Amino acid sequence: MNKKTKKRVQGVAVFVVFLALATTIFVFNKKENRSGAPDFKASTQKFQSMKMINKAQVQFSSENLKDAKAYIESIVDNKAIKSIEQVDQPAFGSYLFIIPKGSLHQVVEEMGTKGKVLSRTTMTDTSLVNLDLDVEQGRLLSYEKEMRDLDQVRFPSEMQIRRKESLHGLIAESRTKLDRLQDAENLLLYITAVTLEKRNSFAVIIRDFSFSFLMWLGLYFVGVVLVYYGTKLLMLLLNMMGIKGLGISGTDYAASYNYGGFKNYSDRYGYGYGQKRKTKRIYKEKPKPTEEEEK
Repeated sequence: MNKKTKKRVQGVAVFVVFLALATTIFVFNKKENRSGAPDFKASTQKFQSMKMINKAQVQFSSENLKDAKAYIESIVDNKAIKSIEQVDQPAFGSYLFIIPKGSLHQVVEEMGTKGKVLSRTTMTDTSLVNLDLDVEQGRLLSYEKEMRDLDQVRFPSEMQIRRKESLHGLIAESRTKLDRLQDAENLLLYITAVTLEKRNSFAVIIRDFSFSFLMWLGLYFVGVVLVYYGTKLLMLLLNMMGIKGLGISGTDYAASYNYGGFKNYSDRYGYGYGQKRKTKRIYKEKPKPTEEEEK
């Protein structure tokens, strides 16, 4: 291997090493800085807007999130009175369902065996606590009787029309309150599940970084070899097809097809920058005049 070829090989090797190092750093930074922030905004708003006397929210995390989510889904299937919403994403999950009020403690304890319970919050809707079921039922019956009486009026006045519109809203609100009061022994449970973040040691980080670097280095090395020999083979095929002048430096195919004819011509006849063509002048002797011409 001559010096010129050796320098080229060294340059390509250095380029491949730096490319693999840059790729490894980029991948690691992307992995470390990946926010992966679960979006619980929509499910949280739904949980807050639902009217029930008893509510609870549990934030849960696990190293094996897939198994943890499967376990939560089994809780929903076996213990939930009603499943309202389930969101299953690769990096997180959220579950909104109704369970008996007394089973909350058991559910939280079982979840603790599958991961870590980050927080547990229980709340009570004070707007429904002071309501009495019998009173609310009597109020609903009164609204419905008044609505039936107004429906029997053939030509209602403007005031009666406005009252009917108001009664529609009052009846719907009263029925909603009754539904929630009847669920006084139940609880609306909202569970959010995320991946438990692990703090890797310095040795683990070095190991993962080295493994990634070697992997990218091998991939780029194989890529360079494939590109080199692939290009060489392509040039050989083109030369065999009669497309000349496309050989690769360092092979015998390029030497046979040199289109530097003008340069050779210039070297042969002395053309070049700042040079003039050398010409050779030949002087022939004139014929001597005859005696008659001299006279």
